[in-house]
Amino acid sequence: HGRNAIRLRSQPRAVVSPQKKREGGPRAKPVIHDGVRYEAILWAEPTYGSDPLPDTSSAFVVAMDAGTGAELWRTKLYDIRYDPDMERDKQEVYVERLSLSLTRSKLIAVDETQRRVIWCDTATLAVERSLTIPYGGGRNKGYESVAWNGANDRMVLITERDPVLIRELDGDMRITNELMFDPSVRDISSALFHDGLMWLLSDEDRTLMRCDPHTYAVLDSW
Repeated sequence: HGRNAIRLRSQPRAVVSPQKKREGGPRAKPVIHDGVRYEAILWAEPTYGSDPLPDTSSAFVVAMDAGTGAELWRTKLYDIRYDPDMERDKQEVYVERLSLSLTRSKLIAVDETQRRVIWCDTATLAVERSLTIPYGGGRNKGYESVAWNGANDRMVLITERDPVLIRELDGDMRITNELMFDPSVRDISSALFHDGLMWLLSDEDRTLMRCDPHTYAVLDSW
Protein backbone atom coordinates (compact mmCIF):
# COMPACT_ATOMS: atom_id res chain seq x y z
CA HIS A 1 0.00 0.00 0.00
CA GLY A 2 2.94 2.39 -0.47
CA ARG A 3 6.11 2.59 1.55
CA ASN A 4 4.84 5.28 3.96
CA ALA A 5 1.35 3.94 4.64
CA ILE A 6 0.76 1.82 7.74
CA ARG A 7 -2.39 -0.08 8.66
CA LEU A 8 -3.25 0.70 12.26
CA ARG A 9 -5.98 -0.16 14.71
CA SER A 10 -4.51 0.58 18.10
CA GLN A 11 -1.56 2.99 17.68
CA PRO A 12 -1.73 5.79 20.27
CA ARG A 13 -2.94 9.21 19.37
CA ALA A 14 -0.85 12.35 19.63
CA VAL A 15 0.22 12.62 23.26
CA VAL A 16 1.67 15.65 25.05
CA SER A 17 2.86 15.74 28.62
CA PRO A 18 0.26 17.46 30.83
CA GLN A 19 3.12 19.08 32.77
CA LYS A 20 4.81 20.39 29.64
CA LYS A 21 2.05 21.10 27.22
CA ARG A 22 3.21 22.63 23.94
CA GLU A 23 1.51 25.70 22.59
CA GLY A 24 -0.45 24.98 19.44
CA GLY A 25 -0.10 26.90 16.22
CA PRO A 26 -2.61 27.05 13.37
CA ARG A 27 -3.82 23.58 12.47
CA ALA A 28 -5.73 22.09 9.57
CA LYS A 29 -9.45 21.53 9.97
CA PRO A 30 -10.41 17.89 9.36
CA VAL A 31 -12.17 16.98 6.12
CA ILE A 32 -14.84 14.27 5.81
CA HIS A 33 -15.84 12.34 2.71
CA ASP A 34 -17.67 9.07 2.10
CA GLY A 35 -17.67 8.13 5.78
CA VAL A 36 -13.93 8.81 6.31
CA ARG A 37 -12.54 11.65 8.40
CA TYR A 38 -9.06 12.89 7.45
CA GLU A 39 -7.12 14.72 10.13
CA ALA A 40 -3.57 16.08 10.56
CA ILE A 41 -1.79 15.65 13.90
CA LEU A 42 1.60 16.38 15.44
CA TRP A 43 2.80 13.41 17.49
CA ALA A 44 5.70 12.93 19.91
CA GLU A 45 6.58 10.28 22.43
CA PRO A 46 4.72 10.92 25.71
CA THR A 47 6.59 12.36 28.68
CA TYR A 48 5.77 12.14 32.37
CA GLY A 49 6.58 14.28 35.37
CA SER A 50 10.03 15.82 35.10
CA ASP A 51 11.04 13.77 32.06
CA PRO A 52 12.64 15.90 29.32
CA LEU A 53 10.55 16.55 26.24
CA PRO A 54 11.52 14.46 23.21
CA ASP A 55 13.88 16.17 20.77
CA THR A 56 11.78 15.17 17.76
CA SER A 57 8.14 14.98 16.74
CA SER A 58 6.38 13.96 13.55
CA ALA A 59 3.46 15.23 11.49
CA PHE A 60 0.96 12.57 10.46
CA VAL A 61 -2.21 12.48 8.43
CA VAL A 62 -4.77 10.06 9.83
CA ALA A 63 -7.87 8.51 8.27
CA MET A 64 -10.64 7.52 10.70
CA ASP A 65 -14.11 6.06 10.45
CA ALA A 66 -16.29 9.16 10.69
CA GLY A 67 -18.95 7.30 12.64
CA THR A 68 -16.95 5.33 15.19
CA GLY A 69 -13.66 7.24 15.30
CA ALA A 70 -11.71 4.03 14.68
CA GLU A 71 -8.35 4.72 13.07
CA LEU A 72 -7.96 3.20 9.62
CA TRP A 73 -4.69 4.51 8.25
CA ARG A 74 -1.85 6.73 9.40
CA THR A 75 1.01 8.12 7.31
CA LYS A 76 3.99 10.19 8.41
CA LEU A 77 4.49 13.35 6.39
CA TYR A 78 7.66 14.80 7.94
CA ASP A 79 9.78 14.99 11.11
CA ILE A 80 10.65 17.99 13.26
CA ARG A 81 13.93 18.20 15.21
CA TYR A 82 14.04 20.72 18.03
CA ASP A 83 16.91 23.01 18.97
CA PRO A 84 17.07 22.93 22.80
CA ASP A 85 18.35 26.52 22.82
CA MET A 86 15.23 27.87 21.09
CA GLU A 87 11.64 28.18 22.28
CA ARG A 88 9.97 24.93 21.39
CA ASP A 89 6.60 26.27 20.29
CA LYS A 90 8.30 28.54 17.73
CA GLN A 91 9.81 25.48 16.06
CA GLU A 92 6.56 23.58 15.62
CA VAL A 93 5.63 22.99 11.98
CA TYR A 94 1.96 22.08 11.62
CA VAL A 95 -0.05 20.90 8.65
CA GLU A 96 -2.28 23.94 8.34
CA ARG A 97 -4.57 23.06 5.43
CA LEU A 98 -6.18 19.87 4.14
CA SER A 99 -8.19 19.54 0.93
CA LEU A 100 -9.59 16.69 -1.17
CA SER A 101 -9.42 16.24 -4.93
CA LEU A 102 -12.27 13.86 -5.63
CA THR A 103 -11.53 13.67 -9.36
CA ARG A 104 -7.97 12.49 -8.64
CA SER A 105 -8.61 10.71 -5.31
CA LYS A 106 -5.95 12.79 -3.57
CA LEU A 107 -5.67 14.35 -0.13
CA ILE A 108 -3.65 17.57 -0.25
CA ALA A 109 -1.80 18.74 2.87
CA VAL A 110 -0.18 22.17 3.08
CA ASP A 111 2.49 23.25 5.56
CA GLU A 112 2.31 27.05 5.37
CA THR A 113 5.54 27.65 7.28
CA GLN A 114 7.77 25.67 4.92
CA ARG A 115 5.60 26.34 1.82
CA ARG A 116 5.38 22.55 1.43
CA VAL A 117 2.57 20.79 -0.46
CA ILE A 118 2.08 17.04 0.02
CA TRP A 119 -0.17 14.73 -2.00
CA CYS A 120 -1.51 11.50 -0.48
CA ASP A 121 -3.61 8.76 -2.02
CA THR A 122 -7.01 8.81 -0.30
CA ALA A 123 -7.32 5.01 -0.28
CA THR A 124 -4.05 4.29 1.57
CA LEU A 125 -2.72 7.75 2.58
CA ALA A 126 0.59 6.81 0.93
CA VAL A 127 2.59 9.96 0.19
CA GLU A 128 2.89 10.31 -3.57
CA ARG A 129 4.51 13.73 -3.87
CA SER A 130 6.02 16.36 -1.60
CA LEU A 131 7.18 19.65 -3.01
CA THR A 132 8.23 23.02 -1.62
CA ILE A 133 6.68 25.88 -3.60
CA PRO A 134 8.55 29.05 -2.60
CA TYR A 135 6.73 32.21 -1.64
CA GLY A 136 8.17 35.24 0.16
CA GLY A 137 6.79 36.71 3.34
CA GLY A 138 6.74 35.81 7.01
CA ARG A 139 6.56 32.39 8.62
CA ASN A 140 2.76 32.54 8.86
CA LYS A 141 2.12 34.41 5.61
CA GLY A 142 2.35 31.58 3.09
CA TYR A 143 -0.46 29.60 1.51
CA GLU A 144 -3.52 30.22 3.63
CA SER A 145 -5.98 28.26 1.47
CA VAL A 146 -5.90 25.22 -0.79
CA ALA A 147 -8.68 23.77 -2.95
CA TRP A 148 -9.10 21.66 -6.05
CA ASN A 149 -10.67 23.61 -8.91
CA GLY A 150 -12.84 21.05 -10.67
CA ALA A 151 -13.60 23.42 -13.54
CA ASN A 152 -10.05 23.22 -14.90
CA ASP A 153 -8.69 20.25 -12.91
CA ARG A 154 -6.12 22.37 -11.09
CA MET A 155 -4.95 22.65 -7.51
CA VAL A 156 -5.38 26.21 -6.23
CA LEU A 157 -3.05 27.73 -3.63
CA ILE A 158 -4.00 31.14 -2.22
CA THR A 159 -1.89 33.38 -0.01
CA GLU A 160 -3.55 35.13 2.91
CA ARG A 161 -2.86 38.81 2.23
CA ASP A 162 -0.47 41.60 1.16
CA PRO A 163 -1.16 40.61 -1.59
CA VAL A 164 -3.74 37.85 -2.10
CA LEU A 165 -2.04 35.74 -4.76
CA ILE A 166 -3.72 32.80 -6.53
CA ARG A 167 -1.58 30.04 -8.03
CA GLU A 168 -2.89 27.13 -10.09
CA LEU A 169 -0.92 23.88 -10.31
CA ASP A 170 -1.42 20.92 -12.63
CA GLY A 171 -1.28 17.22 -11.79
CA ASP A 172 2.51 17.31 -11.86
CA MET A 173 2.52 20.17 -9.31
CA ARG A 174 3.76 22.68 -11.86
CA ILE A 175 2.52 26.27 -11.61
CA THR A 176 0.40 26.89 -14.71
CA ASN A 177 -1.21 30.19 -13.79
CA GLU A 178 -0.68 33.00 -11.30
CA LEU A 179 -2.82 36.06 -10.70
CA MET A 180 -3.56 38.72 -8.15
CA PHE A 181 -6.97 38.64 -6.53
CA ASP A 182 -9.22 41.69 -6.16
CA PRO A 183 -7.04 44.20 -4.21
CA SER A 184 -10.07 45.57 -2.39
CA VAL A 185 -10.33 42.26 -0.49
CA ARG A 186 -8.17 42.42 2.64
CA ASP A 187 -7.56 38.70 3.12
CA ILE A 188 -8.60 35.19 2.08
CA SER A 189 -8.89 32.60 4.84
CA SER A 190 -10.60 29.68 3.09
CA ALA A 191 -11.44 28.36 -0.39
CA LEU A 192 -13.84 25.72 -1.70
CA PHE A 193 -14.94 24.51 -5.13
CA HIS A 194 -18.67 23.76 -5.11
CA ASP A 195 -21.40 23.58 -7.76
CA GLY A 196 -18.98 24.56 -10.50
CA LEU A 197 -17.81 27.75 -8.77
CA MET A 198 -15.02 28.86 -6.45
CA TRP A 199 -16.14 30.11 -3.04
CA LEU A 200 -13.71 32.31 -1.09
CA LEU A 201 -14.01 33.55 2.49
CA SER A 202 -12.49 36.74 3.90
CA ASP A 203 -12.26 36.83 7.70
CA GLU A 204 -11.25 40.48 7.92
CA ASP A 205 -14.01 41.65 5.57
CA ARG A 206 -16.47 39.09 7.00
CA THR A 207 -17.45 38.30 3.44
CA LEU A 208 -18.23 35.15 1.48
CA MET A 209 -17.57 35.47 -2.26
CA ARG A 210 -18.82 33.38 -5.17
CA CYS A 211 -16.20 33.53 -7.92
CA ASP A 212 -15.75 32.53 -11.53
CA PRO A 213 -13.57 29.37 -11.48
CA HIS A 214 -11.55 30.46 -14.52
CA THR A 215 -10.92 34.17 -13.87
CA TYR A 216 -11.65 34.30 -10.10
CA ALA A 217 -13.71 37.43 -10.66
CA VAL A 218 -16.19 37.98 -7.83
CA LEU A 219 -19.73 37.24 -9.06
CA ASP A 220 -21.58 37.78 -5.79
CA SER A 221 -20.70 38.46 -2.18
CA TRP A 222 -22.48 38.35 1.16
